[in-house]
Amino acid sequence: MATHGLLRAIEVAGGEDAFLGALAISRRSLFAWKASGVPPGRVWEVSRLTRVAPHDLRPDLYDHPSAYAPRAGSASPVGDAA
Repeated sequence: MATHGLLRAIEVAGGEDAFLGALAISRRSLFAWKASGVPPGRVWEVSRLTRVAPHDLRPDLYDHPSAYAPRAGSASPVGDAA
C-alpha cells in the first residue's frame, strides 16, 4: 500500500537511508509503512520533514486541501466586515 506520497517523501528526504535516519526508524518499520501506510501518529512528522502533504501520505485519513478551499460565489467564512 505504499502511496506515491510515501515514495516521494523518501525521495525528498534524500533516499531511504536519509529518511530512516531523519525519523529514527528501522528498515523493518519502513517496510511495514510501505505495506500498511504511514502510521497516523507519524503523518505530520513526515509531512513537516519532507513537505509532502498529509493527504498524499494518508489519503484515507486526510482530505485533499481543495476540500477546504472556498467555492466561487460562496460567502466569506468570516462574514461581512462592514
